[in-house]
Amino acid sequence: MRKSENMIDAQPLKSILDLMVLKFLNDQPMYGYQINKKLHKDHAASTIYEVLQRLERKRLVTSEYDMTTPRLRRVYRLRTEGQELLHFTEALLRNGELISASATTQKK
Repeated sequence: MRKSENMIDAQPLKSILDLMVLKFLNDQPMYGYQINKKLHKDHAASTIYEVLQRLERKRLVTSEYDMTTPRLRRVYRLRTEGQELLHFTEALLRNGELISASATTQKK
């Protein structure tokens, strides 16, 4: 068995992490550090910032610098497009459509 056959596909894991970040930002705007802390994982901080940059490129989140604190920090907010994607994905999961579609694809 080749090493690549043993590895988990990274794309679904990225998508799950993206959705988790969108969910956190749906509750409130947050700093990257707050998101990393909320994940309760030992992800490298760079991983969270890569996710946030990817979500910004996709226009799902927006960011701005918080000028009210002594230390310059970037605050991330969920855009309408990110909220729509999050709600759409949650509806698919609730209805089992995403899971059954994924299972069907894997059987082929």
